[in-house]
Amino acid sequence: MKVVIDDNIPFIKGVLEQYCQVIYERGESIDKDVIKDADALIIRTRTKCTGQLLQGSNIKAIFTATIGEDHIDKKFCAEHGIAVFNAAGCNSGGVVQYVVTALFAIWCKKDISIKESTIGVVGAGNVGERLARFMERAGVPVMRCDPPKAAINSDLNYFTLDSILERCNVITLHVPLNDTTVNMVSGEFVKKMQNGAILINTSRGEVVDEQAVIDSREKLGGVISDVWRNEPDIMDDYLAITDIATPHIAGYSYEGKINATVFTLNNFTTHFKMGKLNLFDLNEEIGDMSSNRGIGEILPVKDNTQQAVARELLKIFDIWEEDAKLRNAPKDFEKIRREYNFRREFTKDLDLRINELLKL
Repeated sequence: MKVVIDDNIPFIKGVLEQYCQVIYERGESIDKDVIKDADALIIRTRTKCTGQLLQGSNIKAIFTATIGEDHIDKKFCAEHGIAVFNAAGCNSGGVVQYVVTALFAIWCKKDISIKESTIGVVGAGNVGERLARFMERAGVPVMRCDPPKAAINSDLNYFTLDSILERCNVITLHVPLNDTTVNMVSGEFVKKMQNGAILINTSRGEVVDEQAVIDSREKLGGVISDVWRNEPDIMDDYLAITDIATPHIAGYSYEGKINATVFTLNNFTTHFKMGKLNLFDLNEEIGDMSSNRGIGEILPVKDNTQQAVARELLKIFDIWEEDAKLRNAPKDFEKIRREYNFRREFTKDLDLRINELLKL
């Protein structure tokens, strides 16, 4: 079996070589010549699996080490018997960390109290629901909008999009990219938001009509964007009106990348009935990092202000530093992303400690 793998997927090199012929290639360079005699692809979002790419190939299955699948023509795959697998939920902890850190950073910069905030989560899947529960544990009111989830889950209270836009002063987007979500954030969407509300997008760039947000910027209290239309060729004017801007690295945590690779390899071996692989020791890989210090060392009990929480979150993930890198060299979007040093997620202990402090 021949497998083509994006060479920027971490921890995967050397795992499949004993079972398959493996070719590593940059994701954006995977073309018809590279895959012409391959049986499977293991990719990320930079490989656009269109019908044009796949037509005439021998590809039997595509495994993406990402949550989203919008870079894959699933209709073509279904019509040609190509199985498609994603790594749903792999980086949810990293994205939650990103949103929480970004919010505390901007709240403190703009002197906004967390106690005056209501979070509107649009898309309550793996990421959105995890974020909602974190915020609820911290005592922050949360409103969820997710029509498909609402239709099957009666345990949680879901709201219409209009209700969330009207009642929440933070709107965070965690939706897949499809026909119903392209340009969801339009001029009309922003018009319905509260004056001074904060807009956060860590889903897909095409969910937001960037020009509409530029035109309505005065109404918003903040714009945080990790994803962009036409990546890596992002719009300078949209970058200019954001408060926090990063190059699609919200899910780039060390743990998230390990999860993505493990989920993907498990999908691969299950589909091809290969049995269990001899994977690396996750505990050994993760090791002792600064973000795993004792909670008393990270957050002194006597210093329990919102600013203290922000400072400690920024020690683990300095989002302002990442923002500066992109602003200083937006044309290096892909280079910055490719060379990103995977950060550590905050631990469950720190999660609980933050929530305890915020309730004092």
